[in-house]
Amino acid sequence: MRKFKVQLGTTLNGYDRVSHRENMDLFLEDCDENGRAVFSHILEWAVKRRMWISWGDPGFSMNVEFGEDLVAFCYLNPPCSNRGQSIWARLRDANAVGKTAITEQTIRYLESQARDTGLFEPMVTGRNLEYQITSIPTDSEVNSLLAWFESVAATIREYGLR
Repeated sequence: MRKFKVQLGTTLNGYDRVSHRENMDLFLEDCDENGRAVFSHILEWAVKRRMWISWGDPGFSMNVEFGEDLVAFCYLNPPCSNRGQSIWARLRDANAVGKTAITEQTIRYLESQARDTGLFEPMVTGRNLEYQITSIPTDSEVNSLLAWFESVAATIREYGLR
């Protein structure tokens, strides 16, 4: 499998639309059918909501924008990443959701919502959750995942930065 190549730092927030589309296509090309079945819906959701995507190597992070600051709430990885094809929910990462004023009780609620999708499990290392994409999700699972993304993004906007 080739190493994923993107233009680092390109965004979805109204800029670099052509290179962003190229990055999305390259990313999906690197995924297997299971990953494409999940990530294509997530990227479509992100485009419709004008979410900020930070492209990295090999995947990308989904972010809520606060002026010049970004709050990442998950990292999405193709099969060539060190953790495999997966989504990492980073609700306890000090450099991600940890930058917000979200309370511990609310973080526990968001974690519960993630587990309720039936997709996320605790990561072997750390205190975050992970969805290892090893099969094609049902429509219900995709809808549940997108509803969770929507809930996390809305909660980050509601609480704001510390």
